[in-house]
Amino acid sequence: MPFRTARPTWLSGEARLARYLAQPVVRFLQVEAAGGLLLLAATAVALVWASSPWPAGYDTLWSTGLALRRGRCTWSRTSATG
Repeated sequence: MPFRTARPTWLSGEARLARYLAQPVVRFLQVEAAGGLLLLAATAVALVWASSPWPAGYDTLWSTGLALRRGRCTWSRTSATG
């Protein structure tokens, strides 16, 4: 059975958006350290936001309900306080 190569995708194309935006993001996310850096940045943002003069927005974010549905399956999260 001959080896078949994968078809080119939009990300591997020469479109301006793919070349200047999507490809660098994909390369960054392929590096294992990228996940740690994103987590560290998100933690810093959360700490600064919660300690800022606008903590009500932070509290509102955490009390917002969320639901994901696909077919008959549903996952939801609602605030226990409230």
